[in-house]
Amino acid sequence: TVCSPKAPNCEQCPVSGFCRAFRDQSQATIPRLAKRAEITDVTEASVAVRKNKAYLLRRRTARERWAGLWDFVRFELATGDAPQIIAAIRQQTGLNVDLGPQLAELKHGVTRYRITLKCFTAETVSGALRPDEEWQWVKVASFHEYPLSVTGRKFAKLLAESLV
Repeated sequence: TVCSPKAPNCEQCPVSGFCRAFRDQSQATIPRLAKRAEITDVTEASVAVRKNKAYLLRRRTARERWAGLWDFVRFELATGDAPQIIAAIRQQTGLNVDLGPQLAELKHGVTRYRITLKCFTAETVSGALRPDEEWQWVKVASFHEYPLSVTGRKFAKLLAESLV
């Protein structure tokens, strides 16, 4: 209560005789504020891939943000054009899809990232899921049973509302 960053009361401090800041008269310069991390803007796509009235979810791996949580097919976007999105879905999942419209654009901040998330729907046409990931086909009514990322929950809510 005596040694505060904005108004230190050095005259009342019982340890001022041992204090380097008091001795050097540098109380106003400490504590040094940590340098803020530079914000990185990221644009990603989240795609709700549908098959037989169920949507594809993937458990995020330990090396990813939101490790252990479930999320829709998600990847960083370079241009955002349909061929790039379809190719990224095929690469990540092994599925060929027909891309639907963009349903929403969500803004989200996490640690040093400012994320713009473009949310799309897609319909499965063919292909088989890659076996090296943990996948689950989930009906809208069961989304609440899966721990989703914040943006995953928002997208799931949008999907549920669009079906009403």
